[in-house]
Amino acid sequence: MKIKTVITSLLFAATSLGFADDAQVIRLEESTIPTLDMNEYYNFLTKSDFLNKLARALQKLEFFAITNTGVASKTLDQSYDATKTYGLMNSI
Repeated sequence: MKIKTVITSLLFAATSLGFADDAQVIRLEESTIPTLDMNEYYNFLTKSDFLNKLARALQKLEFFAITNTGVASKTLDQSYDATKTYGLMNSI
């Protein structure tokens, strides 16, 4: 699943429900999504930097992508399949 597809779907839903206007959507689409690496969190030397990046991501965009979560790709694929099965992600 591509992050841009997910973000586009979230933006469409937010606009449709009145949580965002078109100007907010355009600004968000033009922004770079912060990506946080969980390996930085688990490393004593980089944990503080990770937490600072997390705080900035939440303040700026209110969401972010995470890498190296330890969750198997197969598990993620199964969860996406389940959301499609139950109609939770019809636009993807």
